[in-house]
Amino acid sequence: AAGTTPTTADKGKPKGRITYTMSTDVGTNDPMVLTGGIDTLYYLAIYESLVARDLDGQLQPALATSWKITDKGMSLEFTIRKGVKWHNGDPLTAEDVKFTFDRTKLPLAAKGGYQTMLKAIGEVQVAGEDKVVIRLKTPDGLMLNRAGSVMVLPKKYIEKVGDDGFEKAPIGTGPYKFVKRVKAEFMELEAFEDWWGPKPWDSTFT
Repeated sequence: AAGTTPTTADKGKPKGRITYTMSTDVGTNDPMVLTGGIDTLYYLAIYESLVARDLDGQLQPALATSWKITDKGMSLEFTIRKGVKWHNGDPLTAEDVKFTFDRTKLPLAAKGGYQTMLKAIGEVQVAGEDKVVIRLKTPDGLMLNRAGSVMVLPKKYIEKVGDDGFEKAPIGTGPYKFVKRVKAEFMELEAFEDWWGPKPWDSTFT
């Protein structure tokens, strides 16, 4: 809580609760079915994309540690970060990334605008344990920004529980995990202590 300083024993162990009030309810738990801009505020706590932007607007590594553009701009190769876990403990894989981009072509993704945003993509290939290659069918100079912003989803989990099951109990790789939702009332999230990044709850508040 504000005004407190965590002890050495407490460091890294999130405590307390934050209540965040929004003017509009989140439309869906599935970022592929994005229904409104306010949903993104919630998604950024639970899900992650291949790249992120810093406060200066520059692209920075996220679930991808590096990337390169080849074939005269017609291919993008991403190296997937190792050691990342989904909220259920499963490891992030290159197959998850391919699954996510393949899923953008399904009818359920039509509302979120992904099919228009990624229409230049021809094929997504797993090129190794930690490599994913996106091949374009038409040139798109903004594809690094477009593809990098897609929130990566868990292949094995969604195949197990289905789209409806994922909507009810979603998992991501972000710093907070889904606990409970009552539509039009509240959403409860919990700190994910196995998050790969710097823990936001490790900071000392003054």
